[in-house]
Amino acid sequence: MAYCGNCGTKLRGEKFCPNCGIMCGTNPREPMVKTTSKKVVEKSQWMSAVITVSVIVLAVVLILTLGSGSNKVVGQWEARNGYFESANVEFFRDGTFTLSSYGYSMESFSGKYFVRGNTLHMETPSYGTISVNFKRDGDTLIIGNDDGDTISFHKVQ
Repeated sequence: MAYCGNCGTKLRGEKFCPNCGIMCGTNPREPMVKTTSKKVVEKSQWMSAVITVSVIVLAVVLILTLGSGSNKVVGQWEARNGYFESANVEFFRDGTFTLSSYGYSMESFSGKYFVRGNTLHMETPSYGTISVNFKRDGDTLIIGNDDGDTISFHKVQ
């Protein structure tokens, strides 16, 4: 004996349930005919492309703003310690920098820089390429050489 899948009425070979009218032998929770509109497929592909592009743009923005590469050092920094009476350095987003020191002698120079890992490479016409280790700790930029000498710069607000 067969029963209606929708309402449970006993069936005697009918094509449609005499109680609820649903077609016998079908699951009422599934559509009788499955169709996929071309517009629905195109829209879902378009949405998928928009989401993918958005994720890529977001990743690039996060990488650039959360301190990867040279952005770890971008800004204006000031040092006051035993090595210099005062030194100011500013790293710009375009990969250039200026440094001015006021101590035993007054010196100022500028050039290009880039960051690779924890190494800061500064290129100047007068000194060539200077490579130093660095570490950023909040608003402090600690620059050191292989001999263990360090200079702490504090971010200028």
